[in-house]
Amino acid sequence: MKIDQSSYREIIPGILRGRLTAPPSKSISHRLLIIAALSGRKCQIDNLLRSEDIQVTLQALNQMGFAMEDLGKTVIFTGKRELPTQAVQIDFGNSGTSARLLTAVAAYLPGNFILTGSSRMQQRPMKPLLLALGNAGTKMEHRDGFLPITIRGGQLRGGEVTIDASASSQFISALMLVAPCTEKGFRITPDGRIASAGYIELTAELMRKYGINLHWQEQSLLIPGFQKYRIDRAMVEGDYSNISYFVAGAAISGGEVLISGLEKDSAQGDRIILELAKKAGADIRWSKNGLKIKAGDLRGINENMNSCPDLVPAVAVMALFAKEPSRFRQIGH
Repeated sequence: MKIDQSSYREIIPGILRGRLTAPPSKSISHRLLIIAALSGRKCQIDNLLRSEDIQVTLQALNQMGFAMEDLGKTVIFTGKRELPTQAVQIDFGNSGTSARLLTAVAAYLPGNFILTGSSRMQQRPMKPLLLALGNAGTKMEHRDGFLPITIRGGQLRGGEVTIDASASSQFISALMLVAPCTEKGFRITPDGRIASAGYIELTAELMRKYGINLHWQEQSLLIPGFQKYRIDRAMVEGDYSNISYFVAGAAISGGEVLISGLEKDSAQGDRIILELAKKAGADIRWSKNGLKIKAGDLRGINENMNSCPDLVPAVAVMALFAKEPSRFRQIGH
């Protein structure tokens, strides 16, 4: 068989060196947009990530009636919401984060909503969230826990809910974000293991930062109702999930990378990439100019990755260059 050489590209090994600014966090962009909308205040979100998923969230909030001015990496909310006069149909495309978080928002807001998504999104689980919303007062119709969902909004009262978050922590984050706006607030008790638990702490930290009182009591998360988000201006910080590839690239190639735009004390669960790379032998240091990663003699590591699944691709590649085998546990989801 004759091979067409024109369809091939030569890859030349090299050393990763240089500096970059971390792209904005997608997880924080989603959450800040929802917090800003629910605050009912005039506020501004800067350094917003412009990706397909974030565009879905912006479009959905606009369809829900929230007035905003989109300036690209900056979005300004006017603090006003126009109640839709007829049922609003929202297509979440392939964005699971938008679908889960905004389903809870739709349950809280007065109005009628028809929520759908791509054929793949219609196969992704939503049932634990829908059961919790139903138990807290929401009337809805759905296809046994999957999109499409028809919601009669404005009836979410809050209360005590137990929720299975083994498939996604986004179910809990969704309830958390709307809980302060409800009459009763929420007592949320996770049922069993939580997938990607670090994202729940990220949601909690952002809520605290913008005026919300919440705390853990034994195994339950308590969020009182009748609270208001206090947000005027917010900056989306750099994303640790994205920079994980540059951390791994420097570590395996013998190079050195300087990354700016990161929060040293970030609540992002994927900040653990620095600890993992350091355990594997990379040199990780902070300076006034940012985060510096230098290569080292890489060794194998043994880690539970349940709380940071987005890091698995980068650390798996890094493990290929270690002197010993590595083992990564609880990555089924």
